[in-house]
Amino acid sequence: MDQNHFNPALLKLAREERGLSQKELAEALSIQQSSVCKYEAGDLIPSNETIVSLSKLFDYQNTFFFQDDLPVYSGLIFHRKRTSLSAKKRMKLEAEARLRAMDVLYLFKRKGLKSNVIPREHRKPEEMAQALRKHWNVKNGPIENMTNLLEDNNIVILSFKFDAEELDGFVLNVDNVICIAMNNDDGFSPDRQRFTMCHELAHALLHQNVFPDKTTEREADRFAAEFLAPRNAIESDLVWPMTFGQLEQLKSKWKISIASLVYRMHDFGKISDAIYRHIMKFMSSRGLRKHEPECGLVPETPTLLNNMIQEFFTETQDALSTLKLSESRFKDRYPEIKGGLPEMTVRQA
Repeated sequence: MDQNHFNPALLKLAREERGLSQKELAEALSIQQSSVCKYEAGDLIPSNETIVSLSKLFDYQNTFFFQDDLPVYSGLIFHRKRTSLSAKKRMKLEAEARLRAMDVLYLFKRKGLKSNVIPREHRKPEEMAQALRKHWNVKNGPIENMTNLLEDNNIVILSFKFDAEELDGFVLNVDNVICIAMNNDDGFSPDRQRFTMCHELAHALLHQNVFPDKTTEREADRFAAEFLAPRNAIESDLVWPMTFGQLEQLKSKWKISIASLVYRMHDFGKISDAIYRHIMKFMSSRGLRKHEPECGLVPETPTLLNNMIQEFFTETQDALSTLKLSESRFKDRYPEIKGGLPEMTVRQA
């Protein structure tokens, strides 16, 4: 191994993925914490023996730490509930998503792919939503499958369990490739997942190099609402008075939450502030703000990344070595790959 090409940023990322402090890593390696600090700062290069120990500890191939590409940085900073996450949990989630996104970047660069999006060009959130629907040739009505639409336009869904109810998802955007990390824990309804995907897409399109605040969150919500249900298409459906059963029918049609439908009616001036508060209070009293009826909606399953992984293994010798993954880490990261791990030789560098 050519130690001069050791990438300290990847050591830090691997440590964060495991949720270890520098002190904890030093103890696991039986070295001084100051050495770990110097490794990550690039002031000291680990010995070959230490690199082997790091590889075993983190379950990566030795060559993982010698990749030239810098780690992907995430948009978790935008999430409105980020303050309720512990620093350790946030660190682990960001690191896990960034490592998965590194696989995506490699596969996309290999094929010369990028996400099919358009620049904001000073558009308002609603205008950006309308422009993107037009760019993607989306019919002026409900979107049948939001996940398929995103993946058809090379936006990758990184679906894994966050083990954190506080967080639905966050976006990663680098080198013209957009990845959306999505929490696939059981408690997230299909309509909530669809809205989250649109909300995070908005951050990638509207808020590059923008400091997060209440305005960015509101803009992302406005984009998501308009993208999923354009005003000129849904407004005629939102006629008051309306029964709860009719709202359920509209949820089934538009695949957005009942709360979102009520909010849109209020936003369009179809109902007064008093009626809006009454409906929200009614839903809260019956637990419907947290658990709405599903109304026939089913979870959407991302397939783009898994398909690209399978194709890559079919076409590439020593694919695991190319991705710097051990067999166990591959199986942990991509459990949905049909047929499991392809039979290939893995060379340790």
